[in-house]
Amino acid sequence: MKAVILALSAILGVTACNREAKRDAKENASDASAKAAEESREAKGEVSQGTDTASAKAKEEARQTKRDVKEGAAKAKEGAGTAVDSIRSEGRQAAGGVKEGAGSAADKVRGEARQTSNDVKGVLQKDEGKTAADKKLTARIRAALEKDKKVPASEKDVTIRTDNGKVELSGTVASQETKTEIARTAEKIAGKAKVKDDIKVGERVGTGNTD
Repeated sequence: MKAVILALSAILGVTACNREAKRDAKENASDASAKAAEESREAKGEVSQGTDTASAKAKEEARQTKRDVKEGAAKAKEGAGTAVDSIRSEGRQAAGGVKEGAGSAADKVRGEARQTSNDVKGVLQKDEGKTAADKKLTARIRAALEKDKKVPASEKDVTIRTDNGKVELSGTVASQETKTEIARTAEKIAGKAKVKDDIKVGERVGTGNTD
């Protein structure tokens, strides 16, 4: 009988332990679930806070980038304006230089033209023609001589005199070739038989040429 009582007591003790263990397990599970829920809420809060922070940072960076772009565009515009002003200034200076150079060249050409005109007038004053026909023949020979490229310009100042259709050439040239060419040009106009060549070959003195 005593053994039965002990057995019953043991069974009752085990049952009580099982019930206690179940309560502990249930309490532990409830605590774990609550803790997990709290941790989940905290994690969500941190994620939300992190998202808001990242969004705010991205917005600020976007605003800064926009400001930088705007500032860079302003500087580029300013630099472009400066470059255009510089180009315009250089263009005006270049145009002024060209204009000045052109003016100097034109003055030089006009001066040379006046000198040539004076030289021609001086040569023509030495030419002679007794009659109107003689003067016309002299002028024709002078014109042909001026166009003759085989005769140097500095040696075309020989004197042409015409008397009753007869032409006399005089003066000094530097070479026999030039003397011959001048006489040939006169003979083409007046005729070989009517041209007297008194041109001398030698050193030219007092021509007024310094070249």
